Amino acid sequence: MEGAKAELELEFDSEEEARAIFGALEPEMASAPSDRTRARLGLEGRKILISLEGASGPSFRAALGAYLRWAKVAKTVLS
Repeated sequence: MEGAKAELELEFDSEEEARAIFGALEPEMASAPSDRTRARLGLEGRKILISLEGASGPSFRAALGAYLRWAKVAKTVLS
């Protein structure tokens, strides 16, 4: 696999929860896990939209895993 792309929609129980988790993910955009990946975040109501592009399969997989873990940790902390 030479490169990969994904569009993710993470839906939460409320807009407030989505905003809080979005706020936790935003700083990670400034310090991306790798210069071989690009990520964009968006917020639409109860959904966080994550767009990822990786130059290679391993870099894409690492970025995908990182964003999903960060979102899970933020949700756990809110609970």
